[in-house]
Amino acid sequence: MNNLSTVIEMQQQQIDAQHAQISYMSNIILIMFIAGCGLILVILCLILYRKDQLKEEEV
Repeated sequence: MNNLSTVIEMQQQQIDAQHAQISYMSNIILIMFIAGCGLILVILCLILYRKDQLKEEEV
């Protein structure tokens, strides 16, 4: 019986480690997604700013 509880405990530790790894990866993916969105917003703002400058130069 003691051997079985040891096996169950080891499996539980493995499952906990996998869950920690999954949450770590999902956090990295979330951070990369947010950073990507921020980069896209910055690029869009720069494009719009440049368009406004070009219009002012034409006038």
